[in-house]
Amino acid sequence: MKATCTYENLRKALRAVEGMIGKDLSIPIIQNILISVEANSISFCATNLEIGIVQTVPAKTDGEWKIVIAPHLLSGFLNAIRGGEHITLERVDTTLHVKNDSYESEISGFDAEDFPIIPTQESDTAHAVNLLELKSCVSTVLPFVTHNEIRPELTGVYLSVEDGYVYTAATDSFRLGESRQRLQELLGAEKEAFSYNVILPQKICAYINKLSDDYDAVQWSVKDNHLSITCDGLYITTRLIDGNYPDYRQIIPQKTETNVIVKKEDLLESMRVMLVFSDKEANEVSFDFSEEALAIKTRKQVRGTSETSLAASVEGPAQSLIVNPRYVFEGVQNIKEEEVFIGVNSSSAPVVFRGSDTEGINDAFTYVVMPIKDNG
Repeated sequence: MKATCTYENLRKALRAVEGMIGKDLSIPIIQNILISVEANSISFCATNLEIGIVQTVPAKTDGEWKIVIAPHLLSGFLNAIRGGEHITLERVDTTLHVKNDSYESEISGFDAEDFPIIPTQESDTAHAVNLLELKSCVSTVLPFVTHNEIRPELTGVYLSVEDGYVYTAATDSFRLGESRQRLQELLGAEKEAFSYNVILPQKICAYINKLSDDYDAVQWSVKDNHLSITCDGLYITTRLIDGNYPDYRQIIPQKTETNVIVKKEDLLESMRVMLVFSDKEANEVSFDFSEEALAIKTRKQVRGTSETSLAASVEGPAQSLIVNPRYVFEGVQNIKEEEVFIGVNSSSAPVVFRGSDTEGINDAFTYVVMPIKDNG
């Protein structure tokens, strides 16, 4: 029982599934991948029991068969050789024989019966979604999800469709990011009005970000609390996170007393410098807004200090507050405009960051940081 496919297709399939291999030591079978050979195709499958991935590639096949193997030997073999036109896979009992023109290797495998079934679903609600736009709205907020399992609903990215817009949001309770895009930009055409909201696990968001930009669109379907994504022989399915996402918009200030415009690169550079002198025990910098400047300096440092003054346009009363420079840097770097708007109400109220240009303040991406209380 043999199957032959091109070297590049075999590498493509392994790259697609290797990152989703399960780590649960109590279920050792999911630390492997399933190779399934059917008529004219080979499918490579992996699952961590939350996300399942199947990559199917064309092949010349002889019979139908399955085998489970640890993928590192197969991927290591492919990485070590210089390529070639075709690779032949042959199952003999529970051993996989791998051949090319120069080498023949054997990989010990396992019976496929114990490998979990990856559910497939057909849905008449599938939408062709522009992949670049999808990656943009997911990647912009993904860094802000929490890794604390106490509130599982905050461990994912909240995606909602409302009034012709797609919103994505994430928060770890210390900072919040929200991205907004027109639904038409994701779907590529006018569609009937519809709305829904889901919480995407961060692992599926990270996988979406790694999908090749060569794919123009993916088929996106949500049904029975599961998301499925398909494109070019790749099928991904995942359970969505249960729970109600908090009403995060009540955290975003609608008005701010002090409004500041500063150059994005100046602010990012200052945060990079401050991070050099910050440490985990005292990762704090002070922002002091005056009439024409933003003064920034490190606080409570033992190993050294740094301070700078950035030219800024400031409207409203002078304000002072303390923030985490890493939080500021990670949010501001997602702003596309050359200038940054900073909105402040007090030293203890949420601080708003948005992009700014000649057309005004752009609220397509909103970033909110909670200041640090000054304990002296």
